[in-house]
Amino acid sequence: MSTEGRKDIGAPRMEKSPRKDASDTEPFGAFEVEMFPSHVDSPSHPYADQFKEMLEDVAEEYGCRLVSFDVRKGTVTFSFDSDELNADILRIIQGERNR
Repeated sequence: MSTEGRKDIGAPRMEKSPRKDASDTEPFGAFEVEMFPSHVDSPSHPYADQFKEMLEDVAEEYGCRLVSFDVRKGTVTFSFDSDELNADILRIIQGERNR
């Protein structure tokens, strides 16, 4: 399989997205991770569904919600409504990059 033109697997990006709740004016971040082969192209794919369940478990541990989840061509986009969880994810990502 050619990797030409692909980004590093597991190199997430965090993008600002507007909150869906009009009462909240602060934006939250969305993580975008190339995680699966490109044939995983739907949140209902078994791989994606299993990952979503793991994210929901983490959200429950933090007392927050997984507010968005999508999968397109192997790339997963997700966000939580917790600044604490988002910060912890970023710390983990930064730690991995420094290895």
